[in-house]
Amino acid sequence: HLDEYLQNNEDWSDGWLVNKMMALSHVVNSDNNDGLSCDSVLLVRMLLEEQLIDNDASVSCQGKYASRFHPSTSSNNQSKNDSKSSSNGSRPLTVGEISVNWSTGALLCETTRVKYNIDRKDPLPIIQKHLQKIIQTQVSNSNVNMNRMICDAIATTEHNSVYILAGHSSHVPSIMESLSIITPAAQVISCTVDSSEDKSSSIDNPVFVISPQDNQEQSQSDMIAKLLSLVKEGPRFHVIHSSLAVLKEAKYLLGDDSPRFIDGCSSSIISDGVQVSLRLPFWADNVNLQQRNDAEMDAWLTTITEEELVEMLSTRIILNR
Repeated sequence: HLDEYLQNNEDWSDGWLVNKMMALSHVVNSDNNDGLSCDSVLLVRMLLEEQLIDNDASVSCQGKYASRFHPSTSSNNQSKNDSKSSSNGSRPLTVGEISVNWSTGALLCETTRVKYNIDRKDPLPIIQKHLQKIIQTQVSNSNVNMNRMICDAIATTEHNSVYILAGHSSHVPSIMESLSIITPAAQVISCTVDSSEDKSSSIDNPVFVISPQDNQEQSQSDMIAKLLSLVKEGPRFHVIHSSLAVLKEAKYLLGDDSPRFIDGCSSSIISDGVQVSLRLPFWADNVNLQQRNDAEMDAWLTTITEEELVEMLSTRIILNR
């Protein structure tokens, strides 16, 4: 029924779906092992199905929220939609309701995973397979959106190593291509966490694009901990990641007790003599105001702006894709 419904509503503006996915990006961009936003696929499926169940009652509604997060149609179809109403008294879930109940509360993430099964099997492996194909076919036609000011600072900074964490190995080619265009002078190397140690000793000021080990469940927080364990005594180690969930999982690197910060850094419990900071970037598309406030209020975390990052690029840093 959903395919037929979408075909009958081709005059929809898709802006509402983009707006709603952007507003909910913080709940699906979590520390998933596959790194391929399978949750995003499940979320889109749920949002479209809710519009089907709503029977177009919310289409072309006015108001600050409705005009942003519900479909609109051309004026020719306005009267047709005005006459429709939901027959079952339901309505699409709001952004706030989904946000609160996606991974906690009603556990919508797990519910959709079961509901949208494929022949009674887990849909995630199939979703992941198709996402890999999409990424591989688009890699030659599109580049990763990277902040030019930060990339310029990375290319010209001395005495540091930069690690860019890829969520999945299929992301690496597009990251490498984008870096080669924006920072052609940088020494960019693709590798895993384990192989980065050997390569860093032979190259001055390298930029590593780190991907998870093939066929291994290696989360972003695991990769960060492994990189930190390889750091020799002396430098500062700044972890900058746009997923608040990843940063919270990495808090154990600073110990269980509230850390004592000096210039934004505290001692690591797994690498003696290394000062560590956990920072949420202001400029990331999937970081909202609530997450910034949460990071500022967390004794283990802090935030960082683009200007602050450029200033600190004389130290060792980690960036996420």
